[in-house]
Amino acid sequence: MIKPWEGNGFVHVFDGNGRVEHTEDEEGGRWEFSRVTDAAGNITYETKALAEGDDVYNITSYGDRTDSTGKHTSEITGPAGGMTQFTRSSDSLGVVKELPCGTELGFEYDADPRWQTKYVKKMTETAPSGLTKTTERSKSYEDTDSDGMPDIITETVTVNGTKTTTLVQDIALAKKTVTSPEDRSVITEYDRDTLLTTKVSVTGLNDTTYGYDAKGRPETITTGTRQTVLAYDARGNVASVTDAEGSIFTYDYDDAGRLTAIHRPDITDVGNETVIAFGYDENGNMTVLTNPSDTDHGFGFNKVNLGSSYTTPLSGDYTYVYNKARRLIQKNFPSPDAWISYNYDPAKLESIETSEGDVTDFTYYSCGSKVDTVSRGNEEIKYVYDGSLVKSEILSGTLGQTLSYDYNNDFAVQRLTYAGADCDYVYDDDGLLTGAGDFSITRNAGNGLPEDVSGGVLSLTRTFSGYGETDAESFSADGTGLFSWSVIRDKNGRITEKTETFPDSTTATYDYDYDAVGRLLSVTKDDAVVESYQYDTRPYGIRTYQEVNDVTRPLAYNDEDNLLTAGDVTYQHDADGFLVSRTQETDQ
Repeated sequence: MIKPWEGNGFVHVFDGNGRVEHTEDEEGGRWEFSRVTDAAGNITYETKALAEGDDVYNITSYGDRTDSTGKHTSEITGPAGGMTQFTRSSDSLGVVKELPCGTELGFEYDADPRWQTKYVKKMTETAPSGLTKTTERSKSYEDTDSDGMPDIITETVTVNGTKTTTLVQDIALAKKTVTSPEDRSVITEYDRDTLLTTKVSVTGLNDTTYGYDAKGRPETITTGTRQTVLAYDARGNVASVTDAEGSIFTYDYDDAGRLTAIHRPDITDVGNETVIAFGYDENGNMTVLTNPSDTDHGFGFNKVNLGSSYTTPLSGDYTYVYNKARRLIQKNFPSPDAWISYNYDPAKLESIETSEGDVTDFTYYSCGSKVDTVSRGNEEIKYVYDGSLVKSEILSGTLGQTLSYDYNNDFAVQRLTYAGADCDYVYDDDGLLTGAGDFSITRNAGNGLPEDVSGGVLSLTRTFSGYGETDAESFSADGTGLFSWSVIRDKNGRITEKTETFPDSTTATYDYDYDAVGRLLSVTKDDAVVESYQYDTRPYGIRTYQEVNDVTRPLAYNDEDNLLTAGDVTYQHDADGFLVSRTQETDQ
């Protein structure tokens, strides 16, 4: 028996050949494993999960055979009844997997030209409709200085014969270049001695550089003028993180290396630091989370380390019940007689019931675990598939419409049909969307960011910063400017200033201010304060004061973070934390 520190036991019983015969846990779960060989050499493996008594909850079986030529076949039946046919050629260079519900996967292997290790040379995925996606891969090595060692390694991946991605590693320059089918590239430089990445470059964006300490741990991550700094304790745990604006978060750990506290850069009214704390049981499960309001949230676990309870600060306990196969079968709320139950048949979710009497039913295709219908009362959604691809969603009841999807050979949606209307989608060779219905999207040639969207009379133009963030947008109709905006950001990427320009060329400028942990403090419009926020920290308080256009509203919360009052509006919640009423003083 294997018993962790908390005392949970797991039994493993072996047969005379040293194979696991069955396992048991202290929640009554039992799994049996068997291997039987018949006279013809066929081998059957079975894994059974048992429920009450000796009733089989679910079963997974493998029927294997290897013939005299070395060809190997396996018939795999999953718990939901889906069957996979696996065939490997006698030379082990070809594999075919026929998946439940009709999808077929084919793999062709080859030997690496230098190291002779086996790799997937070609993969073919075929849907039942015949739609096929083919991915081919090749590798080559070049010895440019005739020293017997490769200097340039080239790997190509080609999808459907036309879309090729190339990875070139130049060992002499310690550089890797990935070039996409649309000729967009990512260049990675690394240290030749440690092989640690030192710089990543993308066309049109700021480079990102990495600095390391003597042990090879990342110390600095710098993109443009933004830098994140990491420090470590004596045991190698991350001790602090300093963001690009200089805010410092520090971390504490116990002797097992588990995080026990996060110290935030903001402080309370009495000068205490703001802390989020964590406690654990001896199995490593988190049992207590103490938030900055000094309020505990408790978590319980059963003897197989599944979450069994959540103790709220005020309402009471949520409890979770599992069957012997470790599937969730019921969730109980703090209030009496409030629950959600989950029913299985035997390995598939059959229905979800609530204490209010609502029942959601699920049916499945006979080929396995693919959902056929989801229904509640008179409402139903039926799913139609082409292998792994959803072809349609048929909604009956109130809506009574159908969504249909057509796919290209890359298995990307190329047409959506809803209520009789079609929308076609177009992609570039990198798989990025370039058209949707009447709208076309123009992307940056170097990095693929969407710079222009146009359709009919409407046009939208974007500019991006070196960080990939939107700097500005402008809208026009028939060539006439309608509206535009531009922003300035701080080193953490937060918007600190926004300027809006209207058709008559008038402007409005907004400024935004934040506290040390990134919470919004104030908004000014053309130098006049229009919004302000205060966060109560007495000593760990959770109340917020909001002022909008000279109207101040104190916001009060309870220890479960439920909003109680907002100015003259009062909110009431039930024992389970759900909002049940909203009352405004003027309504009384």
